[in-house]
Amino acid sequence: MTDAPASRDPARATLAVLFIAGLIVASFWVLQPFLLAAVWATMIVVATWPLMLRVESALGGRRRLAVAVMTAVLLLGLILPLALALGTIVVHADDIAGWSRSLATWSVPPPPDWLVRLPLAGSRLAAKWQEAAAIEREDPTPRPVKAPMPAAAGAARPSLLGWLGKGAAPSVRPA
Repeated sequence: MTDAPASRDPARATLAVLFIAGLIVASFWVLQPFLLAAVWATMIVVATWPLMLRVESALGGRRRLAVAVMTAVLLLGLILPLALALGTIVVHADDIAGWSRSLATWSVPPPPDWLVRLPLAGSRLAAKWQEAAAIEREDPTPRPVKAPMPAAAGAARPSLLGWLGKGAAPSVRPA
């Protein structure tokens, strides 16, 4: 059986390289949401690897048990502080609600007397502070906001329907 000689067609070689480059770009595009988590995981593994080896030697060389112990310790190191913080927030929920309600009546106090006496920028800082203190507060009750739909989102549906073979839908423009 004779092997066919390798093709020396430059167009084919160029298209093959472009196709491979496109696959690499598409792979990174798909993996992009997970890259930061992978970097963090790598940093944690590298930082805790000496401890992992010590735990493994303390457990008689049993790697699976050492991995389970390290996983439990690292999860406990993450979950325990989060649980304590959540418990503190729940205990002080009434205080937090009171503070947030008091923000509706809070206003900027007048500038302190010593601010004007600061060298170089004291008078300018006091003037800016006074301007901020003079600003009237708006009504803090939320108002409904009618946000226009972005033009790109409105134009995507008809073009996708046309692309899928459903026929060209009329273009929808936001008012």
